[in-house]
Amino acid sequence: MFRLPRQIFILAFVALSCGAQAQFDFGIKGGLNSSTITFDNLEENSTIEDLAGNNEFGYHAGVYIRVKILGLYIQPEFLYSNLNSQIEVQKKNGETGSQDFTLSRFDVPVNVGVKFGPASIFGGPVMSYNLNHPSEILDIDYKGGTLGFQAGLGLTFGNFIMDLKYEGSFQSLAEEVVIDGQTYEVDSRTGQFILSLGYALF
Repeated sequence: MFRLPRQIFILAFVALSCGAQAQFDFGIKGGLNSSTITFDNLEENSTIEDLAGNNEFGYHAGVYIRVKILGLYIQPEFLYSNLNSQIEVQKKNGETGSQDFTLSRFDVPVNVGVKFGPASIFGGPVMSYNLNHPSEILDIDYKGGTLGFQAGLGLTFGNFIMDLKYEGSFQSLAEEVVIDGQTYEVDSRTGQFILSLGYALF
C-alpha cells in the first residue's frame, strides 16, 4: 500500500510548476457517479457460489486547478467522493442475500487533456484515500489507499466545464471478505462512471 499523502504533494507540485507562461484556472466541481464493486479470484470454498456488485449512484464534490500550457492542460482535483453499491451474495445451497456497500473517500485525480475547440479528451492517474469501513454487514478488510486511472471526454463553455469519465483501479480495495464468520481470499476492486460539472472562479 503506497503512502498517499506523499504522492499527492508530488503530483500537485509537478502540475503547478509547468512553466511561467502557463495559464491557471481555479474552480469548484461536483456531480454524480455510478459505481460498482467486483470480486475476482474468490477463494474456492464449500459455502459461497458468487459475489457480485450492482451499480448504485453516489456523488462527489471539491475543487480543481487547470494549468493550460502548449496546447495541453493538466488538471489536478481534490474531491470528496461517496461510492455506493449493492453486493449480492449467492450461496451454493441456493440461498441469496444482499449487503449495502458505502465508501467515503478523498480522491486526487491528475488528468492531462488535449482540447479540440470546446471539446477535450483526457486521462491520468487517481489516488484515493478511504475514509471509512465500507460495509458493516459484509466484513471487508479494506486498505487505506489505492491507485487507479481515469479517462474521459470534456466540454468547456465559458466558465463552465463538464466531463464524463470512467475510473478503474490498479490495486485491490480488499483482499479478504468475511461472510458468516468465515474468511475468504478475494481480489475486490471498485469502478465507476463519473459525470461532473465545474465552474472556474478565477
